[in-house]
Amino acid sequence: METADITFSASALWGYGCEVLFSLTFPILLFIILRKRRSGYSIKVMLIGFVTYFLVSLVRQGFRTVLLTDSVKQMPALFYTISALLSGVLEELGRFLAFKYVLDGHSDGKDAVSYGIGHGGMEQMLGTGIQSLSFLWWGIECNSKGFAAMTAGMEPDRISAFYGKLSSAADSSFFYSFLSCISWAEDMAFHIAMSVLVLMAVHYAGQRNLLFIAMAIHTLADILPPLVVGLNVPFPMTVVFVITLIPIFFTVRMWKKYGGGA
Repeated sequence: METADITFSASALWGYGCEVLFSLTFPILLFIILRKRRSGYSIKVMLIGFVTYFLVSLVRQGFRTVLLTDSVKQMPALFYTISALLSGVLEELGRFLAFKYVLDGHSDGKDAVSYGIGHGGMEQMLGTGIQSLSFLWWGIECNSKGFAAMTAGMEPDRISAFYGKLSSAADSSFFYSFLSCISWAEDMAFHIAMSVLVLMAVHYAGQRNLLFIAMAIHTLADILPPLVVGLNVPFPMTVVFVITLIPIFFTVRMWKKYGGGA
């Protein structure tokens, strides 16, 4: 299969390197900074969030394998809806079970923050961190060996899919990676907010409905990015960033009203 060669710019490679570094260090640095400023942030709770997300991701992958068949993948709207529902329902259910049965004695706002950092940190490492590391490695290999040498021996259909993926990755830049890191920081704030809602659902009388609100918010948040891109909305990353702030502010209001602040 004849394909044009692919070259990753220095800007793209540096960007992916920074994404890898950010995904590995940001959750840890955030937790350290919070612990230094105020006591009460629990390493145990953060690690439980870390492990719970990992376990939930395994369960979710099992459901994805069964539900996201080849026929479903041909229907983008259905594919993204099912994917978003699996993430929204399973992640928030995992959060609920962790707070109710594993972290039964942890009902403070700082516990929700600690859990959210663990949950969001694992998501960054497993998802975007590994992907960025792959792009960084492939980019270096592509620049040094060439795409043809990299894909020697591959099946033609795999080469075609890999070429499209790598071409898209090569179009990135350091500035785009910088925006991605800002978006990941907001994702961390989002997971902290969802942790606060679920903690309140577990420990505050009459607030069990917050679990279902968290599931709905999480599902909508996962549907939003492909929807915005599919509708060709101008400045899609900015639109997603601004809209995602809404549930964060909602959570802050709910915590101030019922929880008394962290």
